Amino acid sequence: MSLDDKFLPSDVKIFTGGSKLGGEAGCTFCVFEGMDFEEGKQGGTWLAMNTSGQVATLLNLMRPISDMDGTKKDRGFLAVKFLESGIDGVNYLQRLQTEADMYQSFLLVTIDVKPMMGDVTAAYYTNDGDEGPVILKKGVHVFGNSSPSQPWKKVNAAKQMFEKVISRQPNSTQKEELLADIFQVLRNDTLHYPDEQLDRDTEGRPEEYVKQLSAICIKPEQGIYGSRTHTVILIDSHGHVDYVEKTMKEPIDVTSDISWVSTRMQFTIQDSSRIVSHL
Repeated sequence: MSLDDKFLPSDVKIFTGGSKLGGEAGCTFCVFEGMDFEEGKQGGTWLAMNTSGQVATLLNLMRPISDMDGTKKDRGFLAVKFLESGIDGVNYLQRLQTEADMYQSFLLVTIDVKPMMGDVTAAYYTNDGDEGPVILKKGVHVFGNSSPSQPWKKVNAAKQMFEKVISRQPNSTQKEELLADIFQVLRNDTLHYPDEQLDRDTEGRPEEYVKQLSAICIKPEQGIYGSRTHTVILIDSHGHVDYVEKTMKEPIDVTSDISWVSTRMQFTIQDSSRIVSHL
């Protein structure tokens, strides 16, 4: 996921990956999310947003086979629990830190957008180390399935690509062109290999599998999971949200031209924040 605070307080731009667009019927806070449909993990997600302006994205950190612990709890519900918590991202991450040892290695990024106050707070926490939640500074931030302190080559490459996109799009008036450019970054399948850090994090796995992981967009070939869905979220200074998702049309056949199904939602953040004077 990449967060660009460069335009704040005028614009926020986020890009990430997801699964299927969803939202529980009757949900009072309207979660738009990439749902996990894997057996035993239904309802979990690695991307979720609500109409209150909160966004969460979850990344599982790749670790050597020898470090895997089957007794750990599933991480897939951490993003949804944030949206249900009723608290801001930093406080949620601080609470999560107290029970982080219960889960396999993960990275959770939270974003709180408050248009009325012209404020955006983004933070992340990973249980891969002793450091607590980190509040992100203005700039371009890209995360992957590697530790933020030891990123894979493709994470650095994605950051450079996204920075170029932003430099070509100085404002939000060219929205469709901006969307197209970001999706082009997400679909980049160049292999960034060899990568020593990637090799260390994936120790014990087949070399060909590891090599495929070095791409920003992983082709969903047989025996290797892939990047079947991409999501872009644009938010302007008035809290207007453009939530765009592109998913590979099923059945997926990587030997032929892949067709994409697009879903687009537009809504306005329901910002209940108020500026309080302490004078």
